[in-house]
Amino acid sequence: MATAHLLLGHRERAVRTAQEGIQVLRKLEAAHELLRLLVWTGETLLAGGDAEDRRQARDFLWEARSIAMSMRLDSWIERVEKVLGVELRAPRAPEAPKPAAADTMPQGADPDCFRFGIVTGDPRMAELLRMVERAANSRLPILILGDCGVGKELLARAAHAMSERRDGVFVVSHCAALPEGQLDVELFGEESDVGTVARSTRPGLFEAANRGVIFLDEVSELLTGAQAKLLRVIENGELRRVGGIALQQVEVRVIAASTRDVPSLVRRGLFRDDLYYRLNGIRLEVPPLRERPGDIRLIGSYLLGRTAAQARKSIALSEEAWVMLEAHGWPGNVRELRNVLDRAVALGRDGDTLGPEAIQLPAARAAGERKGIRARASAKRESRVERESIVAALRAHAGNQSEAARSLDGMKRTTLLYKMKKHDIRPEEYSS
Repeated sequence: MATAHLLLGHRERAVRTAQEGIQVLRKLEAAHELLRLLVWTGETLLAGGDAEDRRQARDFLWEARSIAMSMRLDSWIERVEKVLGVELRAPRAPEAPKPAAADTMPQGADPDCFRFGIVTGDPRMAELLRMVERAANSRLPILILGDCGVGKELLARAAHAMSERRDGVFVVSHCAALPEGQLDVELFGEESDVGTVARSTRPGLFEAANRGVIFLDEVSELLTGAQAKLLRVIENGELRRVGGIALQQVEVRVIAASTRDVPSLVRRGLFRDDLYYRLNGIRLEVPPLRERPGDIRLIGSYLLGRTAAQARKSIALSEEAWVMLEAHGWPGNVRELRNVLDRAVALGRDGDTLGPEAIQLPAARAAGERKGIRARASAKRESRVERESIVAALRAHAGNQSEAARSLDGMKRTTLLYKMKKHDIRPEEYSS
């Protein structure tokens, strides 16, 4: 569909279709198709796109590189790296990125935040940006905590744009999206024998981010081994590629983010306390959209205007529709609000003023709520049963993880470790 739109000359529609496909393929975990679509979208955005398109294109291409590495698809890796090669050293950026000419700051928005693409009138968000500005040129890592979709990456990019490293690359690593066993390779690189004397080397993201910034999204998903390596990079600027011997020196500013309660993970022994203390050099907690009710209409108006302009439509919302949006809890935050408005614009006609009936909020309907409650209850029961079976298997095999995994229908040990982490299973629960 995206290719067809592009051939017909509808580039924006093609990109939107591709982005929707990327979201679906991520959920389906269709790695090979996701890889192809990420590369196609990245290359399309780079061709004749503006600065924002190029930024998004690089993010898609880095994700594609991760998938290609996990599947050991060398031809795809070379293709992606060739495209990224001209983008690794970003051109000189102004002290703050300027919004596109078509973007008009909505009335009531904070102008300093808007310079960095953050639409808000909430004083807490403005204070977070002031903290970022004060810490921009520090070498201390930054830890950004908040729910999915609240804008953690925008704050990270603001820190990069305001710092002396603005000429350097900004590299994004989505830690939760990387397959088990591939995270070390992705972050720290790999060396392997290709003959009797020759060795193949592949730099990781930290080497690519040298003299720049690396943004580690969902850093709480790192396993213990990767946590130890990350700590060494932060403290000494040293890393050793997987399979390698020599130490590599890098100079990278680390900005990490997580949707989880990292201090709680530290208390339960699931995250290294020494790494947490180093990452927690500058801590930013982003309030969710439900705690910023004044931002719902502000952000919604901005997103509605931009989406309608891209669709070449004139669309407005009635007061009743805005009231319904402001009453919604927005568990998906700004990302959910954007999706709801995108859908409304896509289905609306030019000149429409959309009422509540045109806004699809499943949680606003009793039937939808009941269905969601049943689904959550079912998922909770399944999760409880899975946890109890894992604990029982570990107890039966005196904590031997390999034997316990085999007894669970031949489960892999790495899968067992992942599920133990997912269910917060502690050794004292199964140790004799």
